[in-house]
Amino acid sequence: MDRREFIKKVTTLGVVAGAARIPGLVPHAHYAMNLPVSGVITGCDSMAILEQALVAARTFRPWREQEVAAQLAKTAGAAGRGRYELYKTTNHFDSTVRHPEWLG
Repeated sequence: MDRREFIKKVTTLGVVAGAARIPGLVPHAHYAMNLPVSGVITGCDSMAILEQALVAARTFRPWREQEVAAQLAKTAGAAGRGRYELYKTTNHFDSTVRHPEWLG
């Protein structure tokens, strides 16, 4: 599955717990809202994070194709290696690998 196919199937917007402000939350939320999904979920553990999420929702406008391409190009290096998403790229977090009997 290539990156574009993956984006169509799964999108995760992570928020670091306990942070007062998350730099880049608004553009990341805008990217997630631009995908063909019916909803975007973000954790709001403080009023500051809630305010950022509300700004993102209020200022969202669909991205042009060039904006999407620019964002994908900017993140291609990190996304392509899976370095930050070991739960997706390794069996380390998959208990069924160690317990195949769980699968029936």
